[in-house]
Amino acid sequence: MIKNEKIQPRSLHPKIYCHIFVIVINYLFTKTNPLMKKILSALSIIALFSIAFAACKKDKPQTTNDKIIGVWNLDNYAFNYHHDGVDHPENETFGPTDVYEFRKDGTILQTIANESDSSTYSVIGGNKLSIADDLTYDIKTLTSNSLVLYYKIANGDEFVEITISFKR
Repeated sequence: MIKNEKIQPRSLHPKIYCHIFVIVINYLFTKTNPLMKKILSALSIIALFSIAFAACKKDKPQTTNDKIIGVWNLDNYAFNYHHDGVDHPENETFGPTDVYEFRKDGTILQTIANESDSSTYSVIGGNKLSIADDLTYDIKTLTSNSLVLYYKIANGDEFVEITISFKR
């Protein structure tokens, strides 16, 4: 041991302190008075249940905004142009460096093919995502590791649909 080094006491969990307190009080006051023993036993049980109840708090459920924040790898971009009763699909997959970073302040940093750009986004009603106030996508899937956005616009019997898939 080095001179002048102070030994730091370990910190105990608050529940352990409460339990030790109850044991000491029981020991001090119940050796001579059986009525006190019953009262303190009842109070000990109430104290333990109070501690257990206070220690069990529920986690706040995550909102769509909370879930979307972070870095997402752009996985797939599917585009379909439906014209004259025929689909004309195009599909593009991306590499591990192609990412969208959704930030808490409502901005997106996009890096695709080593080119970076930024934009804004907002979640609407918990199930839609507006990017740059330009297109509003339906959020089809949003889990901790998957995000799927869908957009469709129609004009008569013609339509365009876009599906963008992200993974973490």
